[in-house]
Amino acid sequence: MSKFLDWYLYIYIFSFIFFAIFLKTWMLYKKTGINPVTFQRNTDSVHDYVGVWFKAIMGLLFVYVLVKEILIMPTIDIFNHIGFQALGIVLTLSSLLLIIWAQHVMGNSWRIGIDREHSTGLVIKGPFQWSRNPIFLGMLISTFGLVVLIPTYLMCFLFILSWLLINIQVRLEEKYLNEMHGETYLVYKSTVGRFLPKLKH
Repeated sequence: MSKFLDWYLYIYIFSFIFFAIFLKTWMLYKKTGINPVTFQRNTDSVHDYVGVWFKAIMGLLFVYVLVKEILIMPTIDIFNHIGFQALGIVLTLSSLLLIIWAQHVMGNSWRIGIDREHSTGLVIKGPFQWSRNPIFLGMLISTFGLVVLIPTYLMCFLFILSWLLINIQVRLEEKYLNEMHGETYLVYKSTVGRFLPKLKH
């Protein structure tokens, strides 16, 4: 199982970067001429500092998966079980599918960060009917799945840091969407949860 997991992790991390970042970025740029990566256009903003940290975490995850065999890291023994390994595979695969689905539904409105130069529509269909941030939800599920598959304290730290950064970015985007879409967004926000579906009363 260990050799299978090693190969799975290599394939997964490359697939995530290719399908969830590179491919969609290239397709949107080719179709519209717009670069969807908006971080670091205003280098002195909180938004762009969050972007820098996002890139750092993605880089660390990528490198860590590739070199984890030669690094000695303390592990969390509770996850060293075949059942948790299967759970980690399910979490990572399902999260990638969720991200790809949400990106497809967003179409030309998809961005990495806040785009103040090009107006985009408010997307409320597909997975956005149940979560206002299905892509960020997918990223959190994916990172937690990697914690289960690579149960080290470094992975736990990267998950916690990802959670903090995503929550900061989500609030920045909520403020922007409220400015852009006003009452329409407030109604949507009142009925759909930030990450998980709201319970019906």
